[in-house]
Amino acid sequence: MLRVLSKLPIRSFLPSSLNETTGKAELKFADDRGEAPHELVAQDLITGTGAEVNENDAVYVRYIGAQWSDGKVFDGNYDKQVANFQLNGVIKGWKQGLKGKKVGSRVELVVPSELAYGEEGQNGGPKGTLVFVVDILATVPMSPAHASAQPSQQAKEPSSASPTAIPSSLAPTADPTKQ
Repeated sequence: MLRVLSKLPIRSFLPSSLNETTGKAELKFADDRGEAPHELVAQDLITGTGAEVNENDAVYVRYIGAQWSDGKVFDGNYDKQVANFQLNGVIKGWKQGLKGKKVGSRVELVVPSELAYGEEGQNGGPKGTLVFVVDILATVPMSPAHASAQPSQQAKEPSSASPTAIPSSLAPTADPTKQ
């Protein structure tokens, strides 16, 4: 169940900002951020105007992810190529939190452990509640039959649909294929 918890002061203890020089999202955790929310929080920091993301789509994103417990960044791709994920192949918190968002949006996700990798993590990965800032750059609609294919096949054989144009404000400054 997705609920935007507008009454919680999410921004006061999880401010994300845009580094104007690099275009990167940054997460800053207050020491007194309190207890992690027990429900998924998906809040637009920037609301895009592009195509809506559907639950079976592939999305092209830039993101950063950190653990709520210690603020430690465990993943991200602002220094790498734009990532593409088929929403049926990611954690439930991403699938539920990005569904219905629009291309061009910067979305803050606070994902409780049961919609992520669990309280103990998996194979030494992140654990507990996770926080992400996700820039949605493009979406590719996937047919239900294609969406149920193996994720590795989807990456090699994308849908014949063209990605939605990447908004210039979120586009990488360097050609990601040449990095």
